[in-house]
Amino acid sequence: IADLVRNLGSCLAYYKEINDMVRRGLDDLRAGRAADASEKLLEAAQSDAPSLCDLILIEGDAKRNPIDQENQNAYFLSVMASDIAQLMLGSHASSSPKDPS
Repeated sequence: IADLVRNLGSCLAYYKEINDMVRRGLDDLRAGRAADASEKLLEAAQSDAPSLCDLILIEGDAKRNPIDQENQNAYFLSVMASDIAQLMLGSHASSSPKDPS
């Protein structure tokens, strides 16, 4: 158990980085910067942190990853959030006034 707790502590540092990326992406969304938000959210989805955490946990004494499903869910949510930001950007562009010339 001590090894698992230590390894989960290491994973926590990785997830704090992802949390910061998502927070900055949400800040951009709130400020109306959909393109910037989409980029940051996609960056969070493509982060190596879940893979590094998987490796740490599987190679540890416990030989298992108790948060594997959560990693997959977080990935899907980050990609979906990025896609939503892209749709917002496209919607905003299509609602802009057209140049009459």
